[in-house]
Amino acid sequence: MSEAQLEVLAGRAGLAVDWIDANGQPQRVTPQVLEAILAGLGLPADSAEAIETSLLNLQLEQQNKRLPPLLTADVGKALDLSRYFHPIASASFTWRTVNHCQSSWMPTPCCRA
Repeated sequence: MSEAQLEVLAGRAGLAVDWIDANGQPQRVTPQVLEAILAGLGLPADSAEAIETSLLNLQLEQQNKRLPPLLTADVGKALDLSRYFHPIASASFTWRTVNHCQSSWMPTPCCRA
């Protein structure tokens, strides 16, 4: 397994490998810690094969959950977005359209508990 492969997987999973801390000092996550964090996220990374499989699985998951550039809906009808978002037990989300000017409509998120 190469560190480069591990860092690619970490980056695609949304993890920062390198950063500058509050004291201005560069910091870097060790490969062992990255492997443990990725495993905790359900992305095994203990071998080159595991990393390749995790990269493929992550790509497929992200493809299926990526919002398309445009979603259309009928006024007054629900639009099921559960494919793109994990359910939240304590809150439900709805969208409403707000007319900001005569010629355009803008979706605005609303939340109610």
